Amino acid sequence: MSVLSRWKARLRVRRNLLRAARRRHEANPTPESRRVIDDRKEQVAYAERVVERHDRDDRPRIVNLDLKPREGSQLSPQGTLRAVTGHYTAGPVDQTDEQCEALLRGYDRAHKAKGWTMLGYAFAISRAGTIYLGRPATAIGAHVLNQNSGNVGIVCNGTTGDRPTAAQARSLRWLLANAHTDALPKAWRVDLRGLPVKGHNDWMATACPGSFKRMYTSKGTKR
Repeated sequence: MSVLSRWKARLRVRRNLLRAARRRHEANPTPESRRVIDDRKEQVAYAERVVERHDRDDRPRIVNLDLKPREGSQLSPQGTLRAVTGHYTAGPVDQTDEQCEALLRGYDRAHKAKGWTMLGYAFAISRAGTIYLGRPATAIGAHVLNQNSGNVGIVCNGTTGDRPTAAQARSLRWLLANAHTDALPKAWRVDLRGLPVKGHNDWMATACPGSFKRMYTSKGTKR
């Protein structure tokens, strides 16, 4: 368990203890019960500061590509979320974040050339672990034929034979646990917790996402 996970667990315990102290004080208010509440509040505040600091340190770099829909096209609102689907790009891996961004912008142009509204994926993760924001996650994507509604797409640069990095796995794990928080802009703020995470080839016959599938379906954890 990471330091952040341990402190989050401690914070939950301390909040429960504070709630219990308040209930006891309401039932039988005394100077001692008030002192206990004040002590519990200080303990909660300290744990919140520690969690905030570690969460900030643990958070991957996040880059909004600020892509625009193709002229004359319009995004459709996302339905009730039902799945997350992992992909590879079937192209080169990125060696730097600058190259990753250039590749993603190229795929955005290619998707628009097909008549799509914009890049089909909501999120991309570079080999360095940077999370890129593509198509808004609150809009229906374009990444699995006939299965896009309620399905959030995540992609990594690479093709058959390429493998994910440890940094990509960590960032995927963080994204699945934190996409609903204000760490992300509102248009990408969706609750991915508890959703099944599949590979593209779980929906249809395709090689995608190749060796990245293990990372996706294990949700970034080792197994």
